[in-house]
Amino acid sequence: MTAAQPADTETVRGFVVHSLVQRAGRDASRIACLGRLDDGRTFAAVWSPYRPRLFVRSSDADAAVRAVPGACEVERSDRRTIDGEPVVAVSAASVADLRDARSACERTGIRTYEADVAPTDSFLIDHRIHGTVELSGPIVDGKAVDCVMMNPTVSPVDAAIALEVVSIDIETDVDTGEILAIALVSTGAWKPPVSTVLLVNPRGHAIDGDAIDGHAIDDAAADGSIEAFADEAALLRRFIERVRTIDPDIITGWNVIDFDLATIAARLDRHAIEFAISRSTEPARFLPASRDRDGRRQNAGFACQGRQAIDGLRLVRYGPEHFSDRRLDSVANAVLGTGKTIAASTSASKIATLRSLYRDDPVAFCRYCLNDADLVLQILNRTGLLDLTIRRGSLTGVGLAR
Repeated sequence: MTAAQPADTETVRGFVVHSLVQRAGRDASRIACLGRLDDGRTFAAVWSPYRPRLFVRSSDADAAVRAVPGACEVERSDRRTIDGEPVVAVSAASVADLRDARSACERTGIRTYEADVAPTDSFLIDHRIHGTVELSGPIVDGKAVDCVMMNPTVSPVDAAIALEVVSIDIETDVDTGEILAIALVSTGAWKPPVSTVLLVNPRGHAIDGDAIDGHAIDDAAADGSIEAFADEAALLRRFIERVRTIDPDIITGWNVIDFDLATIAARLDRHAIEFAISRSTEPARFLPASRDRDGRRQNAGFACQGRQAIDGLRLVRYGPEHFSDRRLDSVANAVLGTGKTIAASTSASKIATLRSLYRDDPVAFCRYCLNDADLVLQILNRTGLLDLTIRRGSLTGVGLAR
């Protein structure tokens, strides 16, 4: 997010796709909000320095001063507990220092408040930000985003801002784990819509534009193109390039976090290729399922600064409609009246069919992969689940990641 010289002050409106805390030197942190402006540009708004904080009762202030690490400061606050008791803020230079302060307070029997609230959430709550914001300040050109604003004034605003969405679907070799194809279908909110399949070329088929051996993809859902590659590593590098060009705010798919993105991350790691699709210099990372400090299970996640991965399967699972099962084909038929291009009664027969198509009819194989990615976008559009998720975040302040 390095930038050029500042221009005159501008006032812009944007949707916060992702907010995060970053270190800004050894003894300081900063808050960054990344997202999409209402004119289609991507942005990063940065406030530095920023000190994450928790609260303790004023009656515990002296004990807190003795208990917390030296990097923390105890400061006055105008806030009160729910029973009306005044509190003081304990601020730290970093999130790690704040965790140490929380642990120190707990060890000495000092009750803490808002210690479990993420610093980014605290910042958004303090500024009453529920998704959309109005920012005023100098704007400079960014590297991973179109524009950067340092310490702008910020206020909440009600605005409808279109987000760029891409749906992905991968097909793999079940024996080796190698990725054979990746389909990408985008909504085209701000960039030209994309509908393409990246394919590890089987048997050296002749590929020309959107055709293999002269047979073009002709899919009813979307006209598709094929890009062929000699090996998986070349395919993965091109996938990173395509994602950065599409520049999506949201990456979706069916079981996209637990399978597609997890597999892509693992295969990139195998080839020592950086998962460089973030709107920053920080590589994207797959986060396996885990348990929090209270033992509650946390779903697998995907950390990609400036973008969010939203699983279509999870949206359907927690949505208002009930389906007999949540396989993509079943949900697509129930919602759209159409489903996958290949019907198989068992998993084994599906695998055998796809192996045969990959070897002998790669056009049909690509059509299957492309259709799966497109079905997810159609389901989310028809049910309104993605729009509902975005709108709910704007109303409640709950980030897209949750």
